[in-house]
Formats: sequence, C-alpha cells, structure tokens
Amino acid sequence: MNEKGFTLVESLMVLLVFTIICSFLPLIFSAYHSFRSFDPGIDYEWELFMIQLRNEVHQSESVSESEGRIILQTSQGEVLYEKYQNVIRRRVNQLGHEIVLQDIQSSELKLDLNQVVISIQFTDGERRSGSIALKSFAEGGSINE
Repeated sequence: MNEKGFTLVESLMVLLVFTIICSFLPLIFSAYHSFRSFDPGIDYEWELFMIQLRNEVHQSESVSESEGRIILQTSQGEVLYEKYQNVIRRRVNQLGHEIVLQDIQSSELKLDLNQVVISIQFTDGERRSGSIALKSFAEGGSINE
C-alpha cells in the first residue's frame, strides 16, 4: 500500500487551518477600513488653529478686520491672521510666516457683531467653520471694523 494521497486527518487539519484564516479575514478588513478612515490630520490641525486663535483673541486688546484678515493688538504687537496662497498664516508686526492651517482652497476671516467668524474650505472639499466670541467692552477690549 504505497499509494500517495491525503489522509482523513491531513484533510481535516487543512480544513481547520483554512477555517481559522477565513474567520480572521472580516476582522482584518474591518480593522484596515477603520484605520484608513481615521485621519486626525485635518481635525487636529483645525482644532489646534481654533484654540490658538481663541486664546490670542481673548488676550488681545483690540480686534479689527481688513481685507479678509484679522488683526489683533496684543502685548507682542500686531498679530495678523491671513490667507496666503493655500495656507492661513500668522504674522507678528508684519514679520514672519508661521503656518497655522494648510491645504486651504478658500477662506473667510471676518468680524461679525461681537465675534470673529472663520469659514474654511480645504483642498479636499471639506468645509469647516467656527466663531470666537470677543470680550466685552466693559473688560477693556475694543472692536475696530
């Protein structure tokens, strides 16, 4: 009896290994899809930008708007937030080029009543907007439009 072939035990072992591999495939695909859909880049950058701008607005002595730019008078001097090419940049006393938000297709930075309003469209088509309340005149702040 020197016939070559699979025995029943070998066939069951192959079937067991195949079943184990197949049972993990949905889990692997699900994890891969979840990993690819989680992109903290834009979310993190947007939140960081809003926190930084909010802190500077609240610490500023006055806030004004000029040609789509937000100008803050602070203890550091004049802080300017403006769109430059495809980024939002921060400049202090007309010097420097600190990029605070990138991959911008269009932006709108304006003063509206007692708040700074920001509307951004990123190059991937995603839109974000937010507003920051200004401190009241009683606290010593001023709005110059």
